[in-house]
Amino acid sequence: MCVEEFELFQYHLGKADLESYLKTRNTMLALWSDSPKTPLSLSTAFEATKDLGLVQLIIPHVYEFLLRSGYINFGMCPFQGASSDQQSTEHTMKPTREAQTIVIVGAGIAGVGVARQLENLFGYYADRFAPNLPPKVILLEARSRIGGRMHSMELATKPTNTNGNSISDSSTVDIKAPITASDPSKSMWRHAVDLGAQIITGFENGNPMEIIVRRQLTDLPLHYLDHENCDLFEHDGKLVDKTMDVHCEVVFNQILEDACQLREHDKLPDQLTAYLGGRTKTDTVGPGRVKSASLPTLGHSMDYFIESHPEFQTWTHNELGLIHWHYANLEFANATPLDQLSLRHWDQDDDYEFSGPHCMVVQGYGQVPVRLSEGLDVRLDKPVTAITRAKAEDVSTTAGAKKTNENIHIECGDGTVYDCSAAIVTVPLGVLKNRQIRFSPPLPEWKEKAIQHLGFGLLNKLVLVFEKPFWDTTVGLFGYIGSGEEGSFAKGYDLKAYRSSRGKFYMFWNCIVVSGLPVLVTLMAGQSAYDCENMPKEDLVQEALETLHLIHPHIRQIPQPLESVVTRWSQDEYARGSFSFVGKEGTGEDYDLLAKPIDNQLYFAGEATSRHYPATAHGAYLSGVKVAKDILDSLIGPQSLTGSSSDGEPKYRGTGSPSSQLQSMDDAHTNVDTPPPSSSSMDTLPSLGHGFVLPRRRGRVSRSMIAKFYAERSDDDSESGSDDSDDSKNEEYGSVEEEKPKQESHRKAIKAEEATPQQKSSPPTLNDPPIQKRGPGRPRKQVATAVSGSTEAVKAPSATGMTAVASSSLSEKHKAIKDDVGPIKKPKVATVKDVHHVTTSTTTTTTSTSTTTITVTKKTPKATRHLPTKDKAQGVAGGRQTRARYEAHYAI
Repeated sequence: MCVEEFELFQYHLGKADLESYLKTRNTMLALWSDSPKTPLSLSTAFEATKDLGLVQLIIPHVYEFLLRSGYINFGMCPFQGASSDQQSTEHTMKPTREAQTIVIVGAGIAGVGVARQLENLFGYYADRFAPNLPPKVILLEARSRIGGRMHSMELATKPTNTNGNSISDSSTVDIKAPITASDPSKSMWRHAVDLGAQIITGFENGNPMEIIVRRQLTDLPLHYLDHENCDLFEHDGKLVDKTMDVHCEVVFNQILEDACQLREHDKLPDQLTAYLGGRTKTDTVGPGRVKSASLPTLGHSMDYFIESHPEFQTWTHNELGLIHWHYANLEFANATPLDQLSLRHWDQDDDYEFSGPHCMVVQGYGQVPVRLSEGLDVRLDKPVTAITRAKAEDVSTTAGAKKTNENIHIECGDGTVYDCSAAIVTVPLGVLKNRQIRFSPPLPEWKEKAIQHLGFGLLNKLVLVFEKPFWDTTVGLFGYIGSGEEGSFAKGYDLKAYRSSRGKFYMFWNCIVVSGLPVLVTLMAGQSAYDCENMPKEDLVQEALETLHLIHPHIRQIPQPLESVVTRWSQDEYARGSFSFVGKEGTGEDYDLLAKPIDNQLYFAGEATSRHYPATAHGAYLSGVKVAKDILDSLIGPQSLTGSSSDGEPKYRGTGSPSSQLQSMDDAHTNVDTPPPSSSSMDTLPSLGHGFVLPRRRGRVSRSMIAKFYAERSDDDSESGSDDSDDSKNEEYGSVEEEKPKQESHRKAIKAEEATPQQKSSPPTLNDPPIQKRGPGRPRKQVATAVSGSTEAVKAPSATGMTAVASSSLSEKHKAIKDDVGPIKKPKVATVKDVHHVTTSTTTTTTSTSTTTITVTKKTPKATRHLPTKDKAQGVAGGRQTRARYEAHYAI
């Protein structure tokens, strides 16, 4: 369980209730996952779960938890509002005051995500604001377009012919496929390329983009990236020798591992201290512990170990250049030179990546925020310059109290002013660092320090559009190894000879399929990203063509591009960079501090507020979903199980049966019900061991913690002479004798799991081959293989032909509960024609418990040039999936 879930239900579930609760929760998730375009109503959820063994009065609270937290009914899934009878009643009632206003600053994926989720939640909880209307939501965007750093630019070049040489009649590209514009009633022909976010990573294990892009916006064609190779070329056009390639990759892995192992020690080696220029330990945070700010960076540490490598003196130019190609790839993944990264915390988010295939959206990822904004009140060309808020003591802090005044004053560059009760700032971290918005009163010191400690990196692209392709169109990407600066060779090249140039044009992306034109996109990472911002576009194009000529020496002359585009993200007034990273003095906690609201008035969202998914589009979206929940809680009060009795069971107000109470609740915000899935569909849902997973957020609640909690409760009950045992609590839905076999099976499985020895990964040697195929991105890390048996994940059916495990409907946020309950036979649910007379079978069969344990060993970063697609739940031998940050960040 996630912490929030455990805290909400801990006093209302007995030990034997846990399995029934998980069945109920997961069935609701499966219901919505089967049809994510249609909202799942409370009545439908209740009918499908009322016979699963959970106390029926708790079922609405399970539904509300999933709804508020954004696990169901999110994205393009708006509620239709109240019933027609209630709507007519509301219109005849005169509101006691004008509806409140909520203003969102920035219409990127985070801002649009907040607005869309708030509209969905306000549609469901409209009756909680009666007799007033729900708050109105306004989006203020500084640009003349929606999307922010998710920018898909339409190319001016069009196909010139369709009868032979043009890409327009390639069998792999359908350039005549219509691209849906923001107005769904229209379609247009266009060819676009992503200047910012480009690749969606991980379509399994809870990524919300899987639901939104693949299952809600089904008219957006996708191009999947399936283990694409990345051939590396030397400066003479020859492919890198495979033996040298393997050797240099292993050496780089060792260097990175040695550097990262420094954080396991409290004290730096004396040699490294001397290497860094005599850095001394003057500031400490405890006896013998070096203050974080005085620790070396990742880049400095790696430089020390590379120069200390026994083979350093014998490396050839090509070998040193190949090792620096990996340096450039790592700088690409972090959007900064490595000497700006915190050694201790640069990879703090690696444990939370999403698994599954990756893909690109044909004609641009920027279409997603545009489509999500349909129907929202978006006001373009409104750059916010000042935000003034009332003092904290002037604002009511009573839970659920409705503010009567607009306490925040927002000024725009064009002179317009907006007053609101809450404001959500979703601008990029670079804008906050540049202090382009004046806050009055100033932001708290802890917020300012978080902004200062986090870095905001830079990554640029050069787009080249040709008349026809001259490269191998069957490959998705290829790399180039530079030779460093001449004249600095002394016992091998000096490392400084490579730093400024190793990231320039080190990678080329073949974008024919996604753009519909012969397009190459080359990257500028590390120091090169900054240097290229001050170079004329003509010079950059010429250098890129020269690099392409070195890679293709058989071509007499590389043709001039028909069109070229260069990004300069640090000069973009409304971005000031590409995406965030953990700076020298930063930690993962700085992401949490940046996300923390101020006085329930001023909220923050965006990729730089997502501790688990920074620098990604899905991280920005999830941060918006979380803010929407926080705002709803501040307006109507947080979710609460209305009191509890002494025996731990929930105590409910009102009279009548659970079904009658449920119906009254659902009548207030009913919509067109989602039909329950067929019985065959329910039979093929994934088992709890491999099915839906809920978020860690503040950490996963372990099985031992839950067991300890209930053990303490049992001890307290026995000491006080209470006879409120678990047996008596569960009599109304199952006998004690029926529970004993399940509990015994569960105990046996736990003992078997604890008795199984854990496999350890061996350290890499020089003879080890690369773990996976190459591709740009964050290095992998090793993990022990899965150590216990597990049942095979059953794939959920889908009308769209999806074969991924049904857990993809969640978000971790949406990533953390792997429940310790065996596979269950799902109950049969009535079909649509029988919906008024549901006769759900109450017979469920629980087999012996089977769990899968993934044990993470000491972190061992691995260089990679691949697109990781294996599911970590399968226990990948030799390496854990770590996030390939290159695929979904904000300025590829």
